[in-house]
Parts: sequence; C-alpha cells; structure tokens
Amino acid sequence: MDVQQELDFNPGWEQRLRADVESRGTLHGPFGSDYFLIPRNMLTDMPDFTIGRSGWDNWTIYHSVKSGWQVVDVTRSAMIVHQNHDYGHLPGGKPPYDLPETKQNIAIAGGVKKMYSVLEANTILVDGKLQPTPMSVPRFLHRLELLVTSDDLHGRRRSIVRWLKRTRRQYDNQL
Repeated sequence: MDVQQELDFNPGWEQRLRADVESRGTLHGPFGSDYFLIPRNMLTDMPDFTIGRSGWDNWTIYHSVKSGWQVVDVTRSAMIVHQNHDYGHLPGGKPPYDLPETKQNIAIAGGVKKMYSVLEANTILVDGKLQPTPMSVPRFLHRLELLVTSDDLHGRRRSIVRWLKRTRRQYDNQL
C-alpha cells in the first residue's frame, strides 16, 4: 500500500489503518513473504545468503517444509502492511530479481526448484484455528510449475513454465 504521510497513532489508529488498507491496499502475491516466526534452535544451518535480495526467504520456507516443520500461512488471518517503495537504492533503480546477489542466493539455495512460497505451507490459520492447507488453483498450478521447472529452462519447457506462472497469477488472490 502507498503510505504518503506519517501514521497518526492517536486512539482509533488501528481501525483507521485497517479501513485504509481495505479500501486502498492490494494483497501481494504468494512469493512476498516478509514475516517469519521460527524458534531459534530450529534454523541453525542457514546458508550465507544476502538478506534483502530474493531467494533467502523462499529457501527458508523450502527448508522448513523439507525438515517436516509446520509451515503456517497466516494470509487470511493477519493484516500485514508493507509500504510500497521504489528500488532507487539498487543498481538501475530496478527490483532485485536480476541482480547478481539474487542469482547467487538462488544458487546457494540449490536452484529454482527450492524457491518455495506460502503456496507450500502445510497449515493455514483461519479464525484463530490451524487447519490443513486446502488444495487451490494457485497451489495446484505451482506444483505443476515445480515439476516442469529446471535451472536451465529452454524451449518448450520454458514456455510451459511461463504459461503456468501467468495462469497461476490470475488466481493468486484465491489461496
């Protein structure tokens, strides 16, 4: 959401912010993971990622799922406000996706097949209760993406993955 002025933290601020988010905010896609709650002793072997670039957060979800931990998607229950911002602090003022640090993060993670998101969460929080994650169109399409994806996409395989991603993005708000 675009936040153009300082927040007013006088009484009622939470209700005002919630109303503003509901009227002007947009839900980020499932690959925008900004908050992690992990017991300190569970994540002791994180590779040497560049934090603030793409990939480290996706690997964290991958590692958690593969370790058999409960990965909870709280999208339906928590309102997280992430202020829109530009990328003027990065080379060329562009998002970090094509930067060398991002490519290095993905390599350190073990490749694009380990770029997990909330689509791989095994539990969701709904109305204060943990529930198994139901299958959805975006989750199904993403599983197909992972089956077809390789670190060296070319030709027909690349076309299929691009089509799956475009199609999934049309349904991302229906997690």
